Amino acid sequence: MATTSLHELDEKYIGNTYHRFPFDVAKAKGAWIQDTKGKKYLDLVSGIAVLPLGHSHPDVVKAVQHQSAKYMHLSNYFADENQIALARLLTENTFADKVFYANSGAEATEVAIKLARRWAIKNRNRKAHEIICMENSFHGRTMGALSLTGQVRFHAGITPMMGGVKVVPYNNIPAVKAAISRKTAAVIVEPIQCEGGVNIPQIDFMTQLKNLCKKYDILLIADEIQTGIGRTGRFLACEHSLITPDIALLGKSLGGGLPLSAVLTTDAVAGAFGYGDHGTTMGGNPVSCAAGLACVSHIIKKKLIREAASLGDSFKDALYALKKKHPAISGIRNLGLIIAFDFEHAEALVEECLANGLIINKVQQGTIRLLPPFTLSPAELKQAMAILDKALKKVTPKEF
Repeated sequence: MATTSLHELDEKYIGNTYHRFPFDVAKAKGAWIQDTKGKKYLDLVSGIAVLPLGHSHPDVVKAVQHQSAKYMHLSNYFADENQIALARLLTENTFADKVFYANSGAEATEVAIKLARRWAIKNRNRKAHEIICMENSFHGRTMGALSLTGQVRFHAGITPMMGGVKVVPYNNIPAVKAAISRKTAAVIVEPIQCEGGVNIPQIDFMTQLKNLCKKYDILLIADEIQTGIGRTGRFLACEHSLITPDIALLGKSLGGGLPLSAVLTTDAVAGAFGYGDHGTTMGGNPVSCAAGLACVSHIIKKKLIREAASLGDSFKDALYALKKKHPAISGIRNLGLIIAFDFEHAEALVEECLANGLIINKVQQGTIRLLPPFTLSPAELKQAMAILDKALKKVTPKEF
């Protein structure tokens, strides 16, 4: 009798919203994934920026095992030492005074919407509820987060979206200023638009945005879900612009591989919430917080944020060297280990790399995004470039 494959079972029981890779995973360690047939893949996506230390880092595994043996869940009726220790670490390394935990980046965005509106109604006026967001932004898949996502393709078939949202062009301060009114509560922005095509803002955009928010007494929300915890070469990407937001959203890498997100803010803004104004059953789960504490502590202790900046420069240099051989690639850009380049046949390149044991990622129509772990070795970088070189030779049109 034939054995039913994992892919067949997946198609039978799991909702069809994901395009799966054509292999089944047996195990993963560091920058490598091994399939059930023994083939190894060099992972330059890191679980979509979730694994800054790579797969199954021993510090994270040890923390998860230790905490899960003590207790796995209490509910937020109880204080938890891992929640507190991680929150303390986050506030000591950022502008923040207070932390609200959640489970995902999208949920963190939802918390920020509620918090910003409550703060504005209390501190500006009773009609101040609008939030200004950016074209090509992405803030999550829940309805509030999608309403702030400035890409209409994500709204198809689920409208109407949440009201009280204004969408303006990214990198356009006059447009933001024109959108501000007495009804404005906050502006939400990604320091780098990651899902929107890896769009890095002009050097003074974030600074001018902060000054504008301060002038009109509205909150600046920085979506650092993908950029935070050191991936850009700073703990928060906002630090590159020497600014502090009023609210920052963390997710993805915060849990070291487990579901965890957080809303960071100041005492003044956090005070807009009182007892019962917000809650979450699973947010700040003890095991997730133990994993997050181990992950963030290791990044700080081992000075891996500096390593992320250096490794990002090495990637950029390697890609420019590759461009000399393959002029079909263009637009090479990075901030730390958020790396991208443009290539018209991006989908074909992803597939060819996968066939040769390299996992990369396509965003938008023709942009390749790389999100390697901070711990990638020089030898692994060299191996990745060799596979990318081979794949480019195969899929680049002959006119190049």
